[in-house]
Amino acid sequence: MPGYDDEDDFESAQERPQKTGLRAHVDRLEAEIKELRTRNTELESGNRQRVVGDVLAKFQVDKAIAEFIPADIEPTEAAVIGWLEPRASIFGLVPNTAATPSPVDDEMAANLRRMSSTEQGATSSINTNQLAAIESAESMEDLAAAWGGRPL
Repeated sequence: MPGYDDEDDFESAQERPQKTGLRAHVDRLEAEIKELRTRNTELESGNRQRVVGDVLAKFQVDKAIAEFIPADIEPTEAAVIGWLEPRASIFGLVPNTAATPSPVDDEMAANLRRMSSTEQGATSSINTNQLAAIESAESMEDLAAAWGGRPL
C-alpha cells in the first residue's frame, strides 16, 4: 500500500510502552475520584437514612415508612414532614391537631376579655381623679402617689 511505510502504526498491544508521566498520574486520579464518589454516595445514603429515621422517631412514626419516602426528598425535618403530612391517612397516621395553649395565649385571651369588657361599658379600676393625678404627675414620686402608693 502506498503511503504506509511506517511499520510502527501496527505495533501489537504487548509492544506498547507502559503509561508513564502525566498519563499514569491522570489514571491514578481518575481511580481516586471514582473511589471518592462511591464513598460519598455511601455516606449520603447513610446520613439520609439516619436523618429520616430520627425525624420519624421524633414524631413517633413507624420507621418502616422511611422506605416509601422518595430519594429526591431532602433529608431535613421540614421536607420529610412536608412529604408525610398529606399522606398521613395512607399510613394510618392521625395528625396532631390538638395544640396545647401556651402561657402567651392565655395572657392574650385575658387581655382580650378585659378589652372587650371595657368596650362594652364596663368601668375601669382607675377612677377619674386618679387618672387626672397620673396625667399631671411630674416625677416618679408623684406618679407613685397617684397610683396609690403601689410599686410600678
